[in-house]
Amino acid sequence: MSGPTASTGSASSYKAATDVLSERDPVLRRLVAQGGPFQVDPPTETHFAALVRAILYQQLAGAAARAIHGRLIASLGGEVTPERLLSLPPETLRTVGLSANKAASMRDLATKVLDGSVVLDPAVLRGQADEEVVAMLAGALSFRLPPPGWAPAGWTPSARSSRRRFYNCGFGSF
Repeated sequence: MSGPTASTGSASSYKAATDVLSERDPVLRRLVAQGGPFQVDPPTETHFAALVRAILYQQLAGAAARAIHGRLIASLGGEVTPERLLSLPPETLRTVGLSANKAASMRDLATKVLDGSVVLDPAVLRGQADEEVVAMLAGALSFRLPPPGWAPAGWTPSARSSRRRFYNCGFGSF
């Protein structure tokens, strides 16, 4: 699992998409005129590394998560692979700042990637329906949303309505 595994489009496909969106939406047309065409940087991490980062950042403040993530990457020698993650002793994961639950979630993900129950190969993912990918990842990750209607203090009505839309799209089961 070396190098980024996300698919990337060509510069010409981004230019074509920018042109189409600019033709259809006056706000985007103005933004493109002011800022230039969309630019998408190629991914810098593998799908596995991105999921490890997502698990780590879940329910942590940005600065704390960045610090822990940096220590984790350093302990992995800069190479975030399932094999390297599983080779780290639990004490090392605790030393870098991971909770027991986050360490267990990451180890579980690494095990599932290696045994094939979670597939992160872009060629395989492209052949699956979105619902299949969501179901596979939801079964593998410990991401849980509170029940619909529950909102933490400080959530705005727009956040609640976004949450309602999220659940109404069928993603509320994970």
